[in-house]
Amino acid sequence: MTQTSSHPRYRELYEELKQASFEAFRASAAKHAGEKFYSVALYTSGTYGYIVDSVSTFEGLEQVAAHYLGKSSYLVEWGTLDTAMKALKWNTPDSPYHVEFEGHFERAQEALASIWAGVDYDDSDQYWSVYREIRNIFYAVLAEIRDSGIFDKDEVIFALLVGDLSDEEHLINAEPLNAKPLVDRLRSELTIDEKQLEWVRESLATNAG
Repeated sequence: MTQTSSHPRYRELYEELKQASFEAFRASAAKHAGEKFYSVALYTSGTYGYIVDSVSTFEGLEQVAAHYLGKSSYLVEWGTLDTAMKALKWNTPDSPYHVEFEGHFERAQEALASIWAGVDYDDSDQYWSVYREIRNIFYAVLAEIRDSGIFDKDEVIFALLVGDLSDEEHLINAEPLNAKPLVDRLRSELTIDEKQLEWVRESLATNAG
């Protein structure tokens, strides 16, 4: 895992986000004890403008899928509960536990906003440098959550997720945090365009690598 910067602003974000994440994810694990978690994520925008929690369980997925099937258009489209669950599994915002504990992240949000407030968006070098530092912090905190024992890291897929995420981005964002069998499992459940996947990799390497 990439080391995070020792700059005070970044250190503050790291400490605030770490505390918020442990509070939120411990609360999720306790509230939904007995359910089978399959996704644990930090959720942000494409420009890293905010950061919140998102978890998914199979029980929550079944609940949401049944709700969708209560609408005739989705019943026609999907037909069965199993098909609906497969269609919705990785649409993170559909999880009933998405941003369930976002209130824990207020101080982390303030620290994140403080960093971006000092950025000259016309200076692309500065922008991408800050972007990389923030991304490293997000991944470092997720790695600590993964290794904490709160969730079963042999079953749960950890990822940094963003709004309007493509399947290719989802896979790439999960790769640094998960063992190969879990990455392979995720790939099998997403619709991956290999050319698009390589384009996204190249774009990240150019701008945010």
